[in-house]
Amino acid sequence: MHKHITIEQIKKAYKMARESGLFIAGNFMIGHIGETWETAMETIRLACEVDEEYASFAIAIPFPGTEIYQYCIDNNIPLPPWNDFGSINTPPIPLNSSLPARELMRLREIAMNRFFKRPTYLLKLILRMSAFSVISDFIKMYFAIRAEKRAKRL
Repeated sequence: MHKHITIEQIKKAYKMARESGLFIAGNFMIGHIGETWETAMETIRLACEVDEEYASFAIAIPFPGTEIYQYCIDNNIPLPPWNDFGSINTPPIPLNSSLPARELMRLREIAMNRFFKRPTYLLKLILRMSAFSVISDFIKMYFAIRAEKRAKRL
């Protein structure tokens, strides 16, 4: 996708962000020009390896004016009408003969399952939710005590 960055640079950026205490969310695209099943699986493995707090997995959409839109025009790849671009119900537009729409959807499902069903991800989620519950309960208790003091019942 012409990002001009390496996998090692990506890993280093995630490490630095984690060390800084940032909430890390990753956006990953599947099905770009030249994508194969194997390269998509490498992307999925990378998403799990860098272990961000949240990830989204999108299938490439050839929006008008983009390189992949022109690629579709140049290669006679059928495109939906303009008003259907990006709709959740729009089927994926295969950019590679090796990855038909059904395979792109299957890869996205694999990505979601592998990322969100990891035991380490679920544990982190539970721990974050637990901390949120504690803070929420503390805030509720604080305001309840203040209300009781104002009502002179405490």
